[in-house]
Amino acid sequence: MYTSKHKISARLYLTLLIWMSVQAASAPDRSQHKRLHQEHSLFRPMPSEPNLWNLGGTARFDDGVLNLVPMRTRVAGVAWNGIPVDYCNWELNIWFSVKTKYRSGDGWALFYTEEPITEVELDPYKNAMGGPNDYRGIALIFDSHNNYFRDGNFPRLYPVLLNGDYKYSHYHNGWYQRPYSCPYQCVNGQCKIRFEYWNRNLHMTAMNWRGDELCHRGSSNVVLPAGGYFSFTAFNNYQRESVDILEFKVEEILDGSECFDRDGEKPKWDHDTY
Repeated sequence: MYTSKHKISARLYLTLLIWMSVQAASAPDRSQHKRLHQEHSLFRPMPSEPNLWNLGGTARFDDGVLNLVPMRTRVAGVAWNGIPVDYCNWELNIWFSVKTKYRSGDGWALFYTEEPITEVELDPYKNAMGGPNDYRGIALIFDSHNNYFRDGNFPRLYPVLLNGDYKYSHYHNGWYQRPYSCPYQCVNGQCKIRFEYWNRNLHMTAMNWRGDELCHRGSSNVVLPAGGYFSFTAFNNYQRESVDILEFKVEEILDGSECFDRDGEKPKWDHDTY
């Protein structure tokens, strides 16, 4: 028997459905609210001479791309952008190519730090993929080689955040300083990664060449330096690989998320990861 109680339940259910549909329609889509920052990005064909990006070590613009290291041993390269990031929330899309011979090289890194990485460090016990081991900010480590028989497939991608209290451990390539890691795949040597910092949330996504998501990891309550700088480094010690940055797309996220005042705060994150 259909009672008034059932009528009330049906009305509540219908009201809930309408409310949910309105919320879904009004929810912000961050993909539609972004601003490209050309001053921080790199697109092909890249300039033959440094412009907004500065180069050091073996890094050079070659054949329309940024080559960080050639396929030689005992080399390191660095490229840094001298314009500070004056926006709080951003998304990075990185297309890169890694070519190797025999065994893979050590790897390379993308930094977002208080000061730009302007010099290479060749001492394997004092560097972070060719950069300094005492940076303040975050390094996205692209670890090419399983040096110490760690679990998992390689190459792998993982973030390492430093705030001046300790240094990057090259002995394990920062492996035990990471909150999580992602394996990534390259097709014909080309790979794609998305890295997002939004409202103190950090997201890292490895994709295939079609843009399909292969691995996603994230952390909340992450504090990164205000007005930081982007830099790339790469390092070959006794292994050989050539690392090319094919495209580096930097976009500001404009969905009205709160812009936290991070001045004076040390870089940090809690370990609420997912």
